[in-house]
Parts: sequence; C-alpha cells; structure tokens
Amino acid sequence: MPWWGLNLASLNPDLGRYFGTDSGVLVLSASRNALKELRAGDVIRRVGAQPVERPEQVLRALRDRRAGETVELALLRERKNLSVPVAVPEYKAIFDIRSLPVPPAPPAPPAPPAPVRQATPATPPAPAKPVGPAAASLPAPPPAPPAPPAPPQRDDLPALY
Repeated sequence: MPWWGLNLASLNPDLGRYFGTDSGVLVLSASRNALKELRAGDVIRRVGAQPVERPEQVLRALRDRRAGETVELALLRERKNLSVPVAVPEYKAIFDIRSLPVPPAPPAPPAPPAPVRQATPATPPAPAKPVGPAAASLPAPPPAPPAPPAPPQRDDLPALY
C-alpha cells in the first residue's frame, strides 16, 4: 500500500538510463490528496539535503519532519532538474483511505428466475378391479418355498473320540 498516496520504486540501471540519472527514487503514482506537486515519472533525488536511493529513505525523510513543514524535493522531471517545495503530510495520513483508489463497483446480481407456475394436477382415476372372467385370467401366485430341514439333534451326532 503506498504511503501518503505515493507509490515509489528504486531505480535499476535500465530505468536510470531511461530517466537520465543513476540515482534516485522513481514516482510510479502520486495521490492528489497528499503530495500534489509530484507526478508519475518524477525521479526524487534528494529530500531536503539528504540524497535518496530507496523508497523507504524518501518516506522516512518525510516522516521524520513535522506535519506542515515545507521541504525541498530535488527531482528530475522530463530530464530537467527541479527543486519543488512540498508541505510534509501528517504521519497519520498514511492511513487515510481517501488516498486509496476507489475499487470498482461489484457486478449487478442476475435477475431472479421467473416463478414456476404450478399446474393443478388432475386426480388420476382409481385402478379398476378386475371383475368377471378377467379375474380368472390372473396367474396363480408362486408356491411357498419349502421349509428348511430340521437341525441335527445332539444325540444324532457321531462320537469323535
């Protein structure tokens, strides 16, 4: 999360060559609520008299000053050296949610499905009972299974000893 609405990055050799410097801290984005003097693409080279190489050095140099105090930032903008006075933001401003980007709105929920209309079921007719000769044509039920054999009696067992 960027502090004070600042999103900073260290310069590597390729970025340094592109921006025309071998030292400094690149401003990736800057919130209009905090340090409105900075723009994306600026390279901060000094905060006051202190040279900076890493983003945490910029933030520490700002945090160590009193809120509202004016400090000169030496920076490169479009390969031109500038000295820009900025008012140091309040330290608690790092927690200011107004400097964060607004998240996109969630998608609208889908429309509810159309209600299902329940049809009134017709009462099915009761099955007709066979009457007369049709009743005689039904097959006979299967025969009952035979009874299991009786278990052997203790007296019927042969002696094993």
